[in-house]
Amino acid sequence: MWTLKEALDYYRDAGAPSQQSALVELLREIQTEEGLISDAALQAVCTAYGLRVTFLNAIIARYPSLKTEHVRHRLVVCCGKSCGGRGSAKLLELLERNWGIVSGQTVHGIACRTVPCLKHCGHGPNIQWDGTVYEGADEALLRQLLD
Repeated sequence: MWTLKEALDYYRDAGAPSQQSALVELLREIQTEEGLISDAALQAVCTAYGLRVTFLNAIIARYPSLKTEHVRHRLVVCCGKSCGGRGSAKLLELLERNWGIVSGQTVHGIACRTVPCLKHCGHGPNIQWDGTVYEGADEALLRQLLD
């Protein structure tokens, strides 16, 4: 068991915050200890390293395995040409109608966004849930993940 101050000092010596890899490892360690990255821990990291919360949130958004108090899950919907032609717009409509989830927002702890391509074009529509890509996504899969 460690204190947050000990972790901050250790990762500062390892290169954080100037080395993003050390900063990400610190965030992973905080999540391991706390179960998620709390707002208080984010603020402590910002204060200790002179960072902005928006900067840390941008880093966290790049790593689907990192979870904050407000984001329990990350959902990405592919809207590329191939997926769009196979029903990604319908998936977005279902998300909004059935669960109130809108791209670009965090609702019920689920951060949703769209991307131009998930690189699985032959098997669309595709979604990514907490870093795992699901091909041929449909309403049943959404229901399974969200319910």
